[in-house]
Amino acid sequence: MEAQIQLAKHGRIGKNTTGSKQKTGDKMTTQINQEMIELHEAGNAWLLAYKEAKQKIKEWSEKADIAQEQIKSMLGDAEIGLINGKESVRWTTVESRRLDVKKAREVLPPQVIDLIEIIQSTRRFTVIEEE
Repeated sequence: MEAQIQLAKHGRIGKNTTGSKQKTGDKMTTQINQEMIELHEAGNAWLLAYKEAKQKIKEWSEKADIAQEQIKSMLGDAEIGLINGKESVRWTTVESRRLDVKKAREVLPPQVIDLIEIIQSTRRFTVIEEE
């Protein structure tokens, strides 16, 4: 918490680009501000904690994957696994439907694509690794 407060106190260093909205055709696009801020020691400590946690997640994820494969192997074609007579695990078949966007663009007119297309913007968190 203290580190978060310290981070909030630090000022911005500068901007690479400015935020603006532009209309291209019938669609509105947004250019995101790319501001920079010096994170100092508190930011470095949080970044190291983040990297360590991600490594532990990766290790535990690998262990979970191995355990899951072993259980699936034991289940075979069965959908429900019992332990001491109690349902403990299910491995069921799930059907999903998805739209093939590439094929839709090939067979549908652009006006239809414009009506059904949804554009979302998110921010991607990326850790830059030192070389």
